[in-house]
Amino acid sequence: MSESTGDEERERLENQFWYYRNLHGRGSVFDPSVTIPADGSVLDSGAGSGAWLFQLSKELPSTVSFYGIDKSPAHFCSDSVPNNITFLSASVTALPEEWSSKFDLVSQSFLIGYLSRSQAWPLAIKELHRVLKPGGHIQLLEPASLFRYRNMLRDNPAPPESAARKIRDLMHAIQKKYDLLDNCAVQIPEMLASAGFRDIACSMKEAPRVGADSGSGDYGSEQLMRAVRRTKNVIMKNDGFGIVRDAAEFDALVVRYRDECEEKGYPAVQACLVCAQK
Repeated sequence: MSESTGDEERERLENQFWYYRNLHGRGSVFDPSVTIPADGSVLDSGAGSGAWLFQLSKELPSTVSFYGIDKSPAHFCSDSVPNNITFLSASVTALPEEWSSKFDLVSQSFLIGYLSRSQAWPLAIKELHRVLKPGGHIQLLEPASLFRYRNMLRDNPAPPESAARKIRDLMHAIQKKYDLLDNCAVQIPEMLASAGFRDIACSMKEAPRVGADSGSGDYGSEQLMRAVRRTKNVIMKNDGFGIVRDAAEFDALVVRYRDECEEKGYPAVQACLVCAQK
């Protein structure tokens, strides 16, 4: 959703992985009952920097094969990649035909801003089902809703001219324009069921408060601001959706929003973790 450089985006994705992993206090595999055989295969869809794959590869035998796909290979880490990790430039909506029934576990995180609700998401779920072995597992991590700012305003009412309200309105406009998911905790389990998955479970992770005096401190605040700033190019391509006039006004809005978060301790992003089995 942005045109940041490969190095900048790789760093953001790396930080995002560790932020949410530590925040949620979870392991690399969400369901602790899931095991990967010594000769197994694992797929990371939308691998980004490969942070999740690198971490999981340290936890499993070196005989396990790991694959990471992403449409933006510039984000892949090129330093000291183990022999059992393979990165490919590919879309989750059209995975290699030879991968049918190949993987014991597939994982996908934070693709809410890249897949359309009515077309791309159903295709992606069908493809992930196809490449899983019978009995294989899938895990997905997404923001509970692109309307997370609506929840923020419910908990912390903000006036119409506040930065928080305008940011919420911009996210709403993006969701409508690009047909993005608006309730992952409901829509993803429904798509999994339609694709033939079973034992579907969804758990919610409460949003942290951001800001220097809140639970996740400055680091959590910066993660949220970087995510918001990534929408800048999309917003400018759509003439600011009638909410901001130009790039300078958007930049100033993000600064105001960060100041409001510091002052009021707004919640950041509530997440949903969805697990299922083929």
